[in-house]
Amino acid sequence: MKHASGFSFRIPIYLRGMLMGAADLIPGVSGGTIALITGIYEEFIFALSALFETDNLRLLFRGHWRRFWQAVNGNFLFSLFAGILSSVLLFASLIRWLFTHYPVHVWSFFFGLIAASSLMVLRMAGPHSKRWFFVVAGTATGLLIAWSHPAQVSGNASLLMSFFSGMLASMAMILPGISGSYILILLGMYATVLEWVHRFDLPYLGVFVLGVGAGITGFSRLLRWLLAHYEKPTLSLLGGFLLGSLAMIWPWKSGGVPVWPAHFDGDPHIWMAIGLALTGIVLILALERAANK
Repeated sequence: MKHASGFSFRIPIYLRGMLMGAADLIPGVSGGTIALITGIYEEFIFALSALFETDNLRLLFRGHWRRFWQAVNGNFLFSLFAGILSSVLLFASLIRWLFTHYPVHVWSFFFGLIAASSLMVLRMAGPHSKRWFFVVAGTATGLLIAWSHPAQVSGNASLLMSFFSGMLASMAMILPGISGSYILILLGMYATVLEWVHRFDLPYLGVFVLGVGAGITGFSRLLRWLLAHYEKPTLSLLGGFLLGSLAMIWPWKSGGVPVWPAHFDGDPHIWMAIGLALTGIVLILALERAANK
C-alpha cells in the first residue's frame, strides 16, 4: 500500500481517533473495537507494526525522514494518535462524571454497541465449522477476564507499576473485545491513571506512555502476522472476544457481578436502558452500511 509522502492531517482519521480515545477510557470498551467497526483496524495494526521494523528505523536514524514517514503511514498515525490524545485529555473528567451519575445509561449504550459489533465481526469471518473453536476460545477468554477480581493497589503506584500497567493496557487497547481500561481495573490502576490525567502528572504519565509504546510494539507485530496469514481464524477469535466482553459491560451489576434488573440495587431504568442499547445497535448498523458503501 502506498501513502502520500508529504504531510497532511486527515480529519476523518482524527475523528476516529477521538472515538477510540473515548472508548479506551470506558472499562469494557476497547479502542480496537472502534477501529474495527469504523473500517481502519487492519491499517491501524499494519501502521503500528511498521513503526518498529528494522528497515524503517534505519531510515529514521539515517535522516531519511520523508521516506520513513511514508513507510510507516505517518499521516494516518499522526492524525489517529492526535485524536486519541485529544479525547483522553478532553473527556477523562466527563467519563468519570457520567459513570458516577449515569452508570446504567452508559453501560446500556455500549452493550448494544458491542453486541452488534460482535455479530458484525463474526459475519466478516464467514461461516466455517472449524472456526467455531476460535469463537468459543475467544468468548471463554473474554468471560474469564470479565469474572476476574480486581487487584488492590495500596498507596501511590510505583513507576515500575506505571510502566507495567501501560504495557498490558496497550495490548488490550488494540485488541477488539478486551478493554485497556478494564485491564487497568483488574490491576487496581484505573482510578490512579485517571487521577494522573486529571492532575497532569507528567512523570507518571510519561512512564505509563512508555509502557504503552512497549506493549504496542510487540503486540501489533504479532497481530499483523496473524491477520496476514490467518485472517479468518483471527477474526473469529476477535468476534469471540467481543461476545465474551458483553459480561464486562452488562448494565446491571451488584458487587461487580452481573445481575438481572430485578435484583439490581437501585433504579434499573429498564426502558431507557433498552432504548440506549438499541441506539448502539442502530449506530453500528449505520457505520457498517457506510463502510460497505
